[in-house]
Amino acid sequence: MSYSLTEIIKHTSIYSFGRLASKAIGFLLIPLYTRFLTPEDYGVVEMLTMFIALSGIVIQGGISAAIFKFYNECKSKIEQDELICTILVFIFSLSLLFCVCTSLLSPTISLIFLKTEDFSFYVVLMVVSFFFSTIANVPETYLMAEKKSKIFTLISLATLVINLGFNIYAVAILNLGIEGILYASVAARVFNNILLFSVFLNKVSFKLKFNKLKQVLSFSIPMIPAELGLFVYAYVDRFFLTHMSDLQSVGIYSLGYKFAFMISMLLVQPFMQIWQQKMYEIKKDEDAAIKFGKMFTYLFAFVLFAALFMSIFIKDTIAIMAAPEFISAWRVVPIIAFSYVFKSMYLFFQMGMFFNSKTSYLSYIALLGALISICMNYLLVPHLKELGAAFAILISTISIAAITLFVSQRLYKIKLEFLELFKIIMLGSFLFFFYINISIEFPFISIMVKLSSIPVIFFLIRVFNVCNCKAFSFSKLIDSRY
Repeated sequence: MSYSLTEIIKHTSIYSFGRLASKAIGFLLIPLYTRFLTPEDYGVVEMLTMFIALSGIVIQGGISAAIFKFYNECKSKIEQDELICTILVFIFSLSLLFCVCTSLLSPTISLIFLKTEDFSFYVVLMVVSFFFSTIANVPETYLMAEKKSKIFTLISLATLVINLGFNIYAVAILNLGIEGILYASVAARVFNNILLFSVFLNKVSFKLKFNKLKQVLSFSIPMIPAELGLFVYAYVDRFFLTHMSDLQSVGIYSLGYKFAFMISMLLVQPFMQIWQQKMYEIKKDEDAAIKFGKMFTYLFAFVLFAALFMSIFIKDTIAIMAAPEFISAWRVVPIIAFSYVFKSMYLFFQMGMFFNSKTSYLSYIALLGALISICMNYLLVPHLKELGAAFAILISTISIAAITLFVSQRLYKIKLEFLELFKIIMLGSFLFFFYINISIEFPFISIMVKLSSIPVIFFLIRVFNVCNCKAFSFSKLIDSRY
């Protein structure tokens, strides 16, 4: 079965916009937060977010990936409805039990993550928001499996508007600080659930068949150690900064990380959501190995140049958007942004494990990545603080990407375009070192100067024929099947 590159780009673009709407609230509120919160307050919010991320792994595991896999294998609409509804009931029950237990233990959790029991009420509010976020994941995944990208985006936009309004009112008008942020989060999550389930219940017949749950869990549970390993590798830096530095360092680092995370939110995650479904279709083609190699080249190029653009403009952007005490956050952004280039490589080459049902390999790789991250943070954070944490995540990401590529190529070999990848790396490196040395005191002028030189980048891309751009045209993208 052939596939259309246009279809993947189309849905990735729409989901990217939808994900931006649903996840960009923290980014859009940076000017508000950095003026009404101290770096220490920002650090508290980040550590609470870290706890919720860990909770999400425990409760959800690889459920989303399992839905994509088994939903496509269902032979009828009835089977699909049974699968989705059974998973929803399971997630709802488990989440409710978890949240009740966690609320009772909130003083202990506050002590572990924030070195004091004073923030236990914040933990309870965060857990309530987490409950609504978790159960919303099932209808969201259903919309993606059904390729209802426009509905997904409209709901995300509506939630964004409500969330912005609640945050501005609670933080800027009522001056509730961190508590206002958490109240706004709960209210926005409830609103989001109302919208999602109004669509979900209208399209899905409520049917249960718990023998399907065994298949789902047998696929997803082996992925939980992998997710935990990835959590440690991605979040342990905040823990080391909290206990080996201070919450101010956590706040500054977290602001920089939030900017760099836009690479993942806008490109990597939306692509992978579509790719997890399309790769099984492409595998059936005779020339699948070539198609996989070409798609990786495009993904690598897009993410690398996105990280480059982020690095070029980040110092000026933070100077404009954030309060002066947060300006040093720009230093960690290029390091973390380029780590997402390797993160995309790691996620892409998991296909070898998925095709051969070797998901346990992902656990070994992720746990090794976590170990490397712990070691690097232990060595670097005491001396370099925020920069040490950034370099630690870059080193650990490169490590797991290289190992995943090595293992995947032995399970399912694809034809990599080494010449194209080399040209992308060389051009990207040249442009990075060229722009990083441009220093203009006034942010707006600096941005205008850099923007005026952007056409030179596209000229160099065409001169060096990166990704075969001379033979690539919009009409070919629309008409051809890759």
